[in-house]
Amino acid sequence: MFEIFPMSPKCNDALKVGGLSLWVVVSAGFGTLDAADRPPNLFPVDDFPFSSWQLPPPDPAVMVPAGLPAHYPIKGLMALADRQRLVDFHEDAHSVTLTATLDENLDLAAELKRARGNHAESPVPLGPRMVVGQGSDPGNLTFVKILNAHGIADIQFLSHPAEVKGGVNVAAARTADGAFRIAAAPISDASVTLIPLFNEHGGRTGGFKLPDGIAAPVRVVAGNFLSQAAGDEFVVISRSGSGPAVVLSTEGAGLLTLGSLITGKGDAEIRIEPVPNESGGHDLLAVAGNRWQRLAFEGRKSIEFAVKPDLQATGVFPTAFSPNRLLIATVDPLRSVWLETEDGIGFEKRDVGAFENRFWYDLGLKHAGATADWKSPPEGEYVRSASYAHLRVEGSVPRANDPASLEASPLWTAAEAETFGKRIFGKFDMPLNEQTVRMWEPTFTHRMSAWFKPWIETKDPRTGLSRYGALDRDGLTDDYEEGVGEKKSSFLISTYAYGLPALDSLFNQSLRGFLNRMSPRFREHPEQVFSMEPNHEHEINIGRKKSAGDYNPKMIEGFFLHLVGLYGTDLAHLNKVMGTPFTTHFDAPRNLGRGAWDEMKEGNPFYDAWYFYNRHVINRRIANTFRESLLAGFPPEVIKSHQIPDSYAVASTKEFSSTQARITPVDYALSAGVGFGFTRYGVWYEKGDMMAGGYSSGFDSIILGEYNALSATEKPAVEQLKYIFENGGVGVHCMYWPTAWNPKSPEFNRTMAEAVTQLRQAERPRPGYAGGIGRVVPFREGGRVMNIASLGTGGRNTGLIKSLREDGTWEGSVYAVPFRTAIRVEEVVTRSENTRISSVPVDGLEGGDQLEMNFRASSPAATRLRFKVTHHGTGLPGLSRDFEVTPKSKNYRIVVRSPLPASGIVVTLEHGGSVNLADVKMLRQTAEVARLHRGKMTGVRNRGGVTFDLLDR
Repeated sequence: MFEIFPMSPKCNDALKVGGLSLWVVVSAGFGTLDAADRPPNLFPVDDFPFSSWQLPPPDPAVMVPAGLPAHYPIKGLMALADRQRLVDFHEDAHSVTLTATLDENLDLAAELKRARGNHAESPVPLGPRMVVGQGSDPGNLTFVKILNAHGIADIQFLSHPAEVKGGVNVAAARTADGAFRIAAAPISDASVTLIPLFNEHGGRTGGFKLPDGIAAPVRVVAGNFLSQAAGDEFVVISRSGSGPAVVLSTEGAGLLTLGSLITGKGDAEIRIEPVPNESGGHDLLAVAGNRWQRLAFEGRKSIEFAVKPDLQATGVFPTAFSPNRLLIATVDPLRSVWLETEDGIGFEKRDVGAFENRFWYDLGLKHAGATADWKSPPEGEYVRSASYAHLRVEGSVPRANDPASLEASPLWTAAEAETFGKRIFGKFDMPLNEQTVRMWEPTFTHRMSAWFKPWIETKDPRTGLSRYGALDRDGLTDDYEEGVGEKKSSFLISTYAYGLPALDSLFNQSLRGFLNRMSPRFREHPEQVFSMEPNHEHEINIGRKKSAGDYNPKMIEGFFLHLVGLYGTDLAHLNKVMGTPFTTHFDAPRNLGRGAWDEMKEGNPFYDAWYFYNRHVINRRIANTFRESLLAGFPPEVIKSHQIPDSYAVASTKEFSSTQARITPVDYALSAGVGFGFTRYGVWYEKGDMMAGGYSSGFDSIILGEYNALSATEKPAVEQLKYIFENGGVGVHCMYWPTAWNPKSPEFNRTMAEAVTQLRQAERPRPGYAGGIGRVVPFREGGRVMNIASLGTGGRNTGLIKSLREDGTWEGSVYAVPFRTAIRVEEVVTRSENTRISSVPVDGLEGGDQLEMNFRASSPAATRLRFKVTHHGTGLPGLSRDFEVTPKSKNYRIVVRSPLPASGIVVTLEHGGSVNLADVKMLRQTAEVARLHRGKMTGVRNRGGVTFDLLDR
């Protein structure tokens, strides 16, 4: 199955980037003022990315095939099928790179790149762009990623053949004309003697052979060491410390040989780091065991440190806050502690991973009208209490009870925005350090209260059906009940369909308003917020039997556009693949006896496509919440999801709601590039569970947004909470169970409170991100000063990159885990015939996977080379591009990302006979993430942390 969904063409503007047409959404947001310069009541009121399309009225002259509704004409839908899925294109004198995505709406990097205008501007300063590499571990390859200012990977590429293992060190230098050159040096492979150079798009620009006397493996750093040389330089040295150190230009030419950096004997590996100096350039810090030297260039004085002989250091680094102060990383499997010194003798200790060593719990005070009688244990150092703030943002929207008004004018006025801010924040509208630490959940969902009734009653003019309600196969709305007895809650069910601007305003604009107001407060006190969940159990849930999915008119129309994006605009081809009879009109499967294509059963390709399309719409709404959080300035690892895992939905909800046909996907949240959370009740830790799925996929900061072991006996409740603590959990929101819901509720609540108390009494540092320090790089930009550090260096650690203040606390703008999961590489067979090179069909792609094609191309005379992606033999719209090929040979890298399931994908190059293609190789790169919907319940973690360097410094 292949998941894609189109943008809404009528809300797009065309943007030309390097000859590449990109469709970008017109959106809203802020300028780039610092938080201190921004009024606290500022909200987006200018522009906003509404999804909208309208079909013309049915044509009475067109004969509608029997059994199909007149209001879904294919001709009108086909006019909406244009889309663009090319994300990034770059060409320079050495290379050509193209990145495409199979779904531009679920690809967060693509979503952020398309954002423009006020919508693209954060209310707080963002972090620096970075290049990151897989850290030191025998199983790691040499993958490199380029992180944008939001901390999301724009680019991923393999820097060396898959046979090279052990991780990769990266260093980023600027050329004289401001271009980037990224050196990628294997950490432990001694066979690699050629260090490749890349630009920030992943294009290979050249490389350099190791200078004489320097044996692999090597260390490479970048900085402005020689003022007389234009641009930056690289310094390369053997990791063993033997032989000279050599200064190279950004193109790999030798400029200066330094000789042996550190005198004396010893078997410690050498580390080198660039150190900013007062002249605006860099000195070089060399460290081998307890022998340290700060080497100055161009006649400046070098310094040797006399270091305490018993000091054990895994690294020594400069700091952004003092030109003469150094940071010494210490050894600890659970904590990330450094020592600060100016002379190597006197030290000041800072625990820069203390925030990551904490575990949070909230014993909720109320649930379903019941008031809790449990008590929180005394506050601890590592196991601590927090508060859970569940805020429904859409109900506070101006004119929320007047859908007709929002249809006519979906943008808010400035006065409405201010009113919304006061209403939604209420008692929380104060500095965060004056509040308790919270798990925040500002959210919209499909479960609406009575105020949504005017929306349900609004009719779609073409069909006469509810315009905003989720509908069953008969076009009827439904409601949802939770609980039992007097405390039963009833909800109206909204559609999640796209193409309805008023609904977008209700959902996305309200969430953006909250996040943009919250973001400056968060940046002032980031350690008051360890979780931002901008969503709550998104699902499509129609409770009636013999109906699955949402049949809202816009869902039906969107389903057709989804299929066209998957199979192309040839209707005969679509009918052949799906087994459908469509000629002039379209409909979804309804089990009405209209033929085999109409049967609602697994194995019918049309019904399977319908099911996966419903999953896609839910995931796209989740993606919107992630996008809004990133645009507001929240870093990726603090952003969480709050989903009921689909494979466990019935087991986890039967205690408090009727079993219904839920579509509750969690796969996207595991591979989107942000943090993770979920909801789960009951005792599950000794069998396949979502915690194991998340932790084994590399998540070390999992939130359980709703949780109770629901165990009448103490041991399972206690052991399961310990299991959560040890396996990636960072916080639990414990729900008090009302007696009206279950006669055993008093015991459920007692054992839940006892589990929290015992965890508190036996507290210790939470395992997870912390445990050693990989690297520290100073960052200074205008008035912004911070240290950027990578935490976690052992086999258990995936590697967290974090921004730090002078006192070692979290600064708030950088918080990213670039490599959560291991990445498996397999070569894809390619076939050459006449003027075409094609891959074999690639099946089983999933979120986080990508295809990478590399080759060299030249031509005696200027000619063209065409790239395209096909599926079942049909070219996919928005996934093709022509390249100019010149007599000069260039390196080409083409990447196709897959944000959701895809099969039968073929990548093709078509060329004239005069084009010379060499070294054609296509790789499949598979993220080892748990895939619940495929029955793969665990993943494989990345190990050994990360390496990194700053592109902005």
